Amino acid sequence: MDINSYELRSLASMSHAGPMWHTLTRDGNAGLLALRSADDAQRLESRWRAWAQIDCDNVVRLHDVARHDDGRCAVVMEYVTGRTLDTLIGTPSLRRRQVRERISASVRRGVEALHEHGIVHGDLSPSNIVVRPDYQAVLIDIIDGPEGIIGTEGWSDGEGTVEGDWDSVARIERKLSGPGSVGDELGEVLRRAANTELTQHENAPARHKRPRSSHAKVGFAACMAFGVGAWVIGHAVRSDAEQSVSESGAVSACPSSDEARDVITDVLRSRDSALMNRDVDGLTYATSGVLLESDQALIENLVAGGVELKNLSTAVVGDVTVRCDGQMVTVSTRIQQASHQRCEAGLCRSVGTQPEHNVELTLGGHPLSVHDIASGDAPSNSSAPPPGEDF
Repeated sequence: MDINSYELRSLASMSHAGPMWHTLTRDGNAGLLALRSADDAQRLESRWRAWAQIDCDNVVRLHDVARHDDGRCAVVMEYVTGRTLDTLIGTPSLRRRQVRERISASVRRGVEALHEHGIVHGDLSPSNIVVRPDYQAVLIDIIDGPEGIIGTEGWSDGEGTVEGDWDSVARIERKLSGPGSVGDELGEVLRRAANTELTQHENAPARHKRPRSSHAKVGFAACMAFGVGAWVIGHAVRSDAEQSVSESGAVSACPSSDEARDVITDVLRSRDSALMNRDVDGLTYATSGVLLESDQALIENLVAGGVELKNLSTAVVGDVTVRCDGQMVTVSTRIQQASHQRCEAGLCRSVGTQPEHNVELTLGGHPLSVHDIASGDAPSNSSAPPPGEDF
């Protein structure tokens, strides 16, 4: 089906208001499309006009409203990359206080932007908040007005008022700061455990038992940032904390290659963004355990050295092969770092595209996230130059 050049592609989601479809916006970017009746369009026109005026990173953007021949309207909005807040609450992704505070602050900015334009959300809940890889929250589910909305039990009461929105925000913030958020006490336990390298978990899969050359234990961040000839990404060992996360979240269904590719792409994009912004808080979406510690040290080195990375982009460039054992998911593919710039003391120089390298990633949990990443290449005889030298 095509509506004024907007193609209804695959089904994205289903709600009480009807299906949401994947589409492309006029500029060729990923978007979402929802159909509404002619009566709905007349009733909601003023809301949509106000929504279209909002320019806030914390509110999903409305791109267009296109009318079909039968009177229905296609409401086209941006596709927000990330995970809904309800899937993150209670997971180690939110263990850092700064991350939770960032999410809360961005939710507030989004609500303020809506209210400044005369829009009441009416059904604010974690399922209607998408958290991007940089841990900025984006409010979604803006299409329909609060009239007739029952609300979401425990989060919104369906009053359809400004005060009701702020009550929902307060409930979300209490949840983020409470025990269910994986608070600072548990976060500190996880961080301490991540600093201890265990050679082997007694129940670890056989894949982790094979011996590795010392060259294969070069950190993920070090090789990427300092540009060794062979991009060895690795640390086959995992802390007890990481192991417990994977064991408590057994994979209920083996993901497809496309689904696994999407997870890895999100992680790489998040990590690139964190490195370019020198943003430690943005790392926890992308890495964990010893990988997280390594990346944190890298950002500290970048800041201390006054070094800035620009246009950093790492991508999946090979076929994605998925193996599942019911507990964890192992993904084999190739990744590559594109050319970028390294800037220091006001001077920038180009760093060329790095060779493609085979990697093996371990995914687990609900939703899927990367627990381990290791090199699939033969060990290199070269080692990474010390910090401060060439990327």
